[in-house]
Amino acid sequence: MSPVDLILLLRGQSPMHVLGHYGKENAAAIFELFLECMPEYPLDKPDNEGNTVLLLAYMKGNANLCRAIVRAGARLGINNNQGINIFNYQVATKQLLFRLL
Repeated sequence: MSPVDLILLLRGQSPMHVLGHYGKENAAAIFELFLECMPEYPLDKPDNEGNTVLLLAYMKGNANLCRAIVRAGARLGINNNQGINIFNYQVATKQLLFRLL
């Protein structure tokens, strides 16, 4: 097992969580491809800190990925272990949240 695999395992993160946290411009396309291969993937599955892929993408301001995740059926108001969700996370502008709604 590589060190990266070990870190992901300890954090309870799937490749989808990594995409939400580190994904860039092409993350939405990667997400769509992932869902083609695994259409029953549980989008709302949290990592060990309670973060869903939507919350991670939202925290990073990745609008395209957030829209793709919401279109796929992810729930919007799931709290992580600290009680943070997309409705109470402090961002510079609420424009992304308004577009998701």
